[in-house]
Amino acid sequence: MCVTIAGVDVSIRAPRTVLAILDRTLAHARRAPAGASIRATIEVDRDEFAWRINGSSQKSMKVLGAGSALPQVGGAVVSAVIADVAEAARLSACRAAVVERDGLAVAFVGDDWESGLVLAAHLHARGWRLLGGDYALIDRTTLTVLAIRKLLYVTLSVLEELPTTYRRAVEASPWYTTSRDIAFYAVDPGLARPTSPWAESGRLRAVLKLNGHVSEFPSLERSDYFALGGDMDHDALERAGVPVAEVSLGNYVSTCDLLQRWFQALVSG
Repeated sequence: MCVTIAGVDVSIRAPRTVLAILDRTLAHARRAPAGASIRATIEVDRDEFAWRINGSSQKSMKVLGAGSALPQVGGAVVSAVIADVAEAARLSACRAAVVERDGLAVAFVGDDWESGLVLAAHLHARGWRLLGGDYALIDRTTLTVLAIRKLLYVTLSVLEELPTTYRRAVEASPWYTTSRDIAFYAVDPGLARPTSPWAESGRLRAVLKLNGHVSEFPSLERSDYFALGGDMDHDALERAGVPVAEVSLGNYVSTCDLLQRWFQALVSG
């Protein structure tokens, strides 16, 4: 299997069972053309003790237990692909859900990753486009976020929080369980709206850190120091004109209302 992410052609060599998962997970990713110049190769194999994933960079080398569920293996392979793409293209990779509007990107980061994913889905339902559900690839020199076209892995615990426009997408999604009985769906956002869910890229305009707090009303406050990845820490982002704020959640609808008003004021000012 060969895919192109952020302009990097990647070859994935794995057992058919893993490739079947990846074919669905990366259904929206561009397939590398015949004769493409492969810049990264991911090898996946399994013995009686472990799954082993070996890539072109040190960060792409992973070991999982032999009893790991295939979607977990597929997720680890995607993580390895992202690591190798980042190294090959000299990009920063970080854990984030990223949405785009009018060429500008907003990244949701922090430990409350699932809430960031749900917020991204709600904003997508309102006309924003996706750049990534759980990873971001960022060009440090231009602060451009490049698309990662991976299906959204949504756990059962937040499934009902997705917008109603995602109902058809959820109904058509395969679901999986892990060895720890964590159930999740591989949701195709392309089924939620008639237009393509993906943007090609967007200039990073804001970073929103989810602090895990939930109250009656949502709020935005100045964020404490944190590092987004590489040399893109809190202070460096703000010097580059990228505000960093901390989000306390209300319900998802009212939180998105607040975020859209804040974003509009940000770009208008």
